[in-house]
Amino acid sequence: MIELTVRLTEEQLTQIAERTAELLPGRLPAAVTPEPLLTVDELAEMLSVTPDWVRRHQADLGAKAAAGTRSGSGRATWSAFSRSDA
Repeated sequence: MIELTVRLTEEQLTQIAERTAELLPGRLPAAVTPEPLLTVDELAEMLSVTPDWVRRHQADLGAKAAAGTRSGSGRATWSAFSRSDA
């Protein structure tokens, strides 16, 4: 096994980083855009069931907790679903 120690100046390190940043975009796969989440009502319509049915079966449907704010009453949470999980 060969060990090698290389000492770089700040300028050399910056040049390597800049060149790497130039080359990488052409070599990496395109970024994956996250799938938009569906509301209870949207999923119910997609599955042709009632929103109440979706709420009762949310664990089976892969519900994710989503958070938002309600004016005056602090944080609110609701279930959201990815189309592929449901």
